[in-house]
Amino acid sequence: QVLPGPPEVSPDGSTLAVLLPDDTGALHLWLCPVDSGDALEISVPAPLVADVDPDTGRAIRGPQWSPDGTMLAVTCLHDDGVRTAIWLVPVPSVNAEDDAPHHHDEEDNVPILLCDHPAADRSPRWSPDGTELAFVSRRDGRDAIALAPALGGAPAQTVTFGLRDDREPI
Repeated sequence: QVLPGPPEVSPDGSTLAVLLPDDTGALHLWLCPVDSGDALEISVPAPLVADVDPDTGRAIRGPQWSPDGTMLAVTCLHDDGVRTAIWLVPVPSVNAEDDAPHHHDEEDNVPILLCDHPAADRSPRWSPDGTELAFVSRRDGRDAIALAPALGGAPAQTVTFGLRDDREPI
């Protein structure tokens, strides 16, 4: 039996974002309207990785909606195939006249790699105003909470410095 990961509700309550494994176990990102309509698969730039608690293996959360509902933050395998990275994936809107999904403009159609650095990143969470993301970053053999601007391009700043692993940027 193939079960989806934890669903996440869009800010306006109209859509669920969920990771659903196929028969091979590869994850796919789907948007599902809560009232009616067909589910829509969203392409991502790299293989998706489920956010799980490293101690228990329990799924923590699904894809994370930006506060304005235009982007989803997801954890994917980095291009190097060794570590994880966070991608910001644009969410298509639906034109009420033709029910066809489209992006707000062509520039919005491009996923953004949040940070490209040697650390392994996972478990993204948006700031309430949508300008930053907090996430778990595996650095120097331990998990720390880091912050990065939502548009990427700037280095992530570590914000926890304890001796124990930090698991969730709630």
